[in-house]
Amino acid sequence: MDLAVAGMALPPGVVLDGEAVVVVDGRVSFEAAQARAASSPARSRELAARHPALLIVWDVLSLPTGDVRGRPYEERRALMLDMVAGLPEGSPIQAVSATEDVEVARVWYETLTGSGVEGVVAKSGRSPYRAGRSSSWCVDCTISAK
Repeated sequence: MDLAVAGMALPPGVVLDGEAVVVVDGRVSFEAAQARAASSPARSRELAARHPALLIVWDVLSLPTGDVRGRPYEERRALMLDMVAGLPEGSPIQAVSATEDVEVARVWYETLTGSGVEGVVAKSGRSPYRAGRSSSWCVDCTISAK
């Protein structure tokens, strides 16, 4: 419910792609997210007070002006960042980190799993949005200087 309330601050017609996560003791906790999802409304509010959920977004599918899935990822990311920047300070809706720096990506790849992050995805900046995994993604790939 806390994410739904936060989403009400988005303009009508905005559709974001991302994942709800719960962080416990500095680690993303799949178990805590499952507990929230399977709880009664009262219990869910109690759990949210202890460990608020975050919506980590990595793409935008639609804006008030319409569908943007056919636009290149670089353009969609900029639009998504604009949407997230327009949210109230402290919003639980946050943009996923991104970099074009190979060394930064390598460090993330090697260290983020320790915080409960499941992996790193690299996307082609020119790719349109496609539901599911795509050949324009590299999931848990070997990071090279290509």
